[in-house]
Amino acid sequence: MLGLSLSKLLFTALLIVAVWKGWKLMTAIRDKISDPADYAGVKRPEKQARPKPGPAETLYECPHCGTYVPNGTICRSKEECVLKKA
Repeated sequence: MLGLSLSKLLFTALLIVAVWKGWKLMTAIRDKISDPADYAGVKRPEKQARPKPGPAETLYECPHCGTYVPNGTICRSKEECVLKKA
C-alpha cells in the first residue's frame, strides 16, 4: 500500500524542484523591489568615509544688515548694507 513507485518518486522530485525554483524567484523579486538600482545597470559607488568637518569658526553680526559673517571677511550683502545705512 505504501510502496514506492516511479510516479511517486518523480512527483516528489518535481515538487522539490518547483519549490526551490519558486523560492529563488521570490528572492529575486524581493531584491528587485528593495533595490531597483541593482537591476537598472546602475553601479553604486562603494561606501566612502565622510570627510571630517573642519574646525568651528566664530561668526560676527554685520552692524548694518544683521548678516552673520566669519571674522575678517566683508559682508556679502554690501549693497544692501549701503542701502539700509542711508
